[in-house]
Amino acid sequence: MIYVNNWIDYYSDFVPFSASHNKLLKSYIDSSKTNPKVLSVEAGTAIGVEDLPQNYDITIIDKYPEFTSLLTKRQSLQNNRFRIFNLDPMDIGRYLGKNYFDLIYCLDGRIIFFKDRTLIKKFFFDSKMLLAENGKLVLSLYNFSKVNFKFDSIEISERICTRGVLHGSFVKDKKNLVYKLNTNIISADGKQKKIAKDETVVPLGIETVKSFAKELNFSSVEFYSDYDKTPLSDNSEYFVCILTK
Repeated sequence: MIYVNNWIDYYSDFVPFSASHNKLLKSYIDSSKTNPKVLSVEAGTAIGVEDLPQNYDITIIDKYPEFTSLLTKRQSLQNNRFRIFNLDPMDIGRYLGKNYFDLIYCLDGRIIFFKDRTLIKKFFFDSKMLLAENGKLVLSLYNFSKVNFKFDSIEISERICTRGVLHGSFVKDKKNLVYKLNTNIISADGKQKKIAKDETVVPLGIETVKSFAKELNFSSVEFYSDYDKTPLSDNSEYFVCILTK
């Protein structure tokens, strides 16, 4: 279970905007296009999206209505520049235009919440179908490739901000061969707030991404340690990957 209202309250603290995030995304847009099409999947609070160029045609989706409601209210106070939909990622192939988007991105590890590998593979397939020729799919994920799966629990490095500390771990569900995410925040005043309890996640590693990319005939896939394109190392806790149609 995800305690969405607690997560919204702290989202910008623990998933802060970084200029390198948008720099990376813009680097994969053909500068000659006058109106490039961008899709942000499982966008959360869509931090930094307003800083993308004005000529970008941007669609934002999230399966949690709490997030999309917040984004809609935020846009109503500005220029209503973006299309915002409360839409499950499994439905993008059904409701969004084929061969339309120049860039699709799903960041902050949200893809591992798609419950099982079959659904994640479906998302890869649908994304490729929605991408225009040479379009890019950009993902950022926890690097399960470095994990020793003999252990029943995987601790996640703490995230610290002025408002508190985020703790988390993945706990093995041996019966169903998945992991459960448990996270909570200890606020600056010592109070504890749950963010996730026994939420199913899929331990998606680099080799699995490569396998999906090959099977679905993406033309290339790149891997980095961060949005600055730091070379990937065996000890990288997270990774960013870019798949090209």
